[in-house]
Amino acid sequence: MVSIYSLKPRFQAALRPAQHRLVGWGVSADQLTGAGLALSGLVGLVFVASGSHPALLWAIPGLLLGRMALNALDGLVARQTSTASESGRVFNEMADVGGDAVAYLPLAVLLPGHAVWIAVVVCGGLLSEFASVVAGEPRRNQGPLGKSDRAAVFSVFAIALAIAGQAGTWITWSLAILTVGTALTIRNRTRHA
Repeated sequence: MVSIYSLKPRFQAALRPAQHRLVGWGVSADQLTGAGLALSGLVGLVFVASGSHPALLWAIPGLLLGRMALNALDGLVARQTSTASESGRVFNEMADVGGDAVAYLPLAVLLPGHAVWIAVVVCGGLLSEFASVVAGEPRRNQGPLGKSDRAAVFSVFAIALAIAGQAGTWITWSLAILTVGTALTIRNRTRHA
């Protein structure tokens, strides 16, 4: 199925200058992973704070793009510096799933009437990442709702909320569709294990 993940090689190519600069500065892959996790926390804080300051929602797409860049750069730097390790891989996977939780669950504070749907979508996303890891090699990254796709969807949510000023029934329908997409992702990642 189509997924934003298919754009990863081009995204990584665009990040090569930053990769070489970071290596030159002595930045480690684990530091980049940690920075990505911190940026995820900032996304969550922005979702919460936007209840009082809705204009903050416009920052969400840029923050999530920055998180995706850091998530790509940590692997690039680890390979370039030959510092890839099992502990780094575990830290990366934990930061990915933890990052999703701290970035997206706070949306339930902004939209308390949709908290259950948001929790279902976020937990489903965590299960889909877990499925990627345990399904065996090569790592499964099938869609339709992988990590990059979720970032794009939550960016669109943020923009739509910033424009509309409030949640409508479209949020419920969107979250229901995301739940189905997450279930399909889990199925696609596990059926060939």
